[in-house]
Amino acid sequence: DIIAIAITEIGLSVSREFDFSGRAVAIGITPKLQRMDVYDYVVSVEDEVEGSDVSDFGVDDTGFNLDIGVSTRFGKIEQGTVGLVVKNLLSNELESVNGHVVEIKPQVRAGVLYQAFGWINLAADLDLIENDPIAFEEPTQFFAVGVEADVFGFMQLRGGFRSNIAASDQQVVSGVVGLSPFSLFHVDLGVYVNTSDLKKEVGGVFEFGVDW
Repeated sequence: DIIAIAITEIGLSVSREFDFSGRAVAIGITPKLQRMDVYDYVVSVEDEVEGSDVSDFGVDDTGFNLDIGVSTRFGKIEQGTVGLVVKNLLSNELESVNGHVVEIKPQVRAGVLYQAFGWINLAADLDLIENDPIAFEEPTQFFAVGVEADVFGFMQLRGGFRSNIAASDQQVVSGVVGLSPFSLFHVDLGVYVNTSDLKKEVGGVFEFGVDW
């Protein structure tokens, strides 16, 4: 029994900084068109599987949703930032062809960033609510911390740790090396592993970008 969901979004982000009693607060909203495709495929191990069969077990729905975020800076030289974001403010659900209901619910995450000595960034974020699984997985509620050191202005060394506090065997550590010579382009190369079970999650990341 295979249950999968694909979410496609097209949105426009708009943000502005406001002054509340002398404190600058940035507020952003992202209205978006959101499409859900849900596949619920049941097949016997004795049956021959045809790729075209899967599409016969899919349903889709398109609707409107909204993300909202707010942040403000703190510290004597505003070296810290704290923020809160609510994704998928409007709940939406879709019933599969086999009667399984998949629901998109609001997700709430808080985060804090602090810049030390002008070249070290410390960050942490936490899901404030537990997120239900789509089908057979465990629920998720992530807590993550990370550190970035900017070396010589063109090399970035990053390390991170993420834990699913709703499950006991989902701790992931990551390491990344980034290069950004002359601020013309940047290259990031990293790895991440599940320290509890390498078979659950292990991977690599490569990113290339051009700055102008």
